[in-house]
Amino acid sequence: MISEVAHGRRRIGLFAAGICGVAVLIIILIAVITKDNEPVTIITTQPVISNGAEERNLNNFKNLINNNFPYSATTDNFKMVFPAQPTKSSDSTYSEALGGNIKMATYYSQYEDVSYAVIVYDYDSPKISESNPDFDVQVALEGAINGMVNSCRSGEVLAQIATKVDGKDALDFTVGCDGEYFQGFVVFNDVKLYLAMVDYTNENRPDIAKIDDYLGSFSFITR
Repeated sequence: MISEVAHGRRRIGLFAAGICGVAVLIIILIAVITKDNEPVTIITTQPVISNGAEERNLNNFKNLINNNFPYSATTDNFKMVFPAQPTKSSDSTYSEALGGNIKMATYYSQYEDVSYAVIVYDYDSPKISESNPDFDVQVALEGAINGMVNSCRSGEVLAQIATKVDGKDALDFTVGCDGEYFQGFVVFNDVKLYLAMVDYTNENRPDIAKIDDYLGSFSFITR
């Protein structure tokens, strides 16, 4: 679990929700590794905040904050422009049900009391892989969002929209969680699931263009 200290107050952010949600995510992924299972569709009537772009612009960074920090995570195969140099933490757990380890890496940065992160889940299991014809990526993406919501005391999906991230199918989401908002996307590549997110409150909500450009700076190093 990751916590942060901001302006003298201790605040548990979206990264705690994302990390705590891994147990729920594992359960959901185990349940959906065959295409016989029907995916659960979340319908939202008021998609707040997210612009629902068909594919994120990977080249338009004009609205990024001035002290941006381009970062390449070669171990986890992605690039992104953070607002400040990110810190990395790692963890792993063994799943008997999956027959392999689940590695988790969190890349975290903070600017003006707003938290930015990418959480990467690396599944060492042939069941959770794009090369497995029975693995349903769409259901896995929905499972990741549901796992995050279920880790909150009071969580709800405010928006969920299909999109593309560096050419891969993905889901944009906005989640309300115990007075905070988590906005980002989830995408799967090979055997890794990526949650790229911004955590803010009503009091410190960044400009929408800055959020979109931060999330839009994500790309895979190799695909």
